[in-house]
Amino acid sequence: MTKFSFEDKFRAVNMYLRGYGSNTVAKVYKVKNHSNILMWVKRYQKYGIDGLKVR
Repeated sequence: MTKFSFEDKFRAVNMYLRGYGSNTVAKVYKVKNHSNILMWVKRYQKYGIDGLKVR
């Protein structure tokens, strides 16, 4: 089971793309490391919405 759902990842990525910092987004969604947010954003930018789906 994954720790973060697709919906959580999508909301976090959208928040980041609206101008919030990765540290702020990580705190809001209780992600331990802000680099996970940056990884989700890169996957979203490269693969689109499918990049955030659970494999």
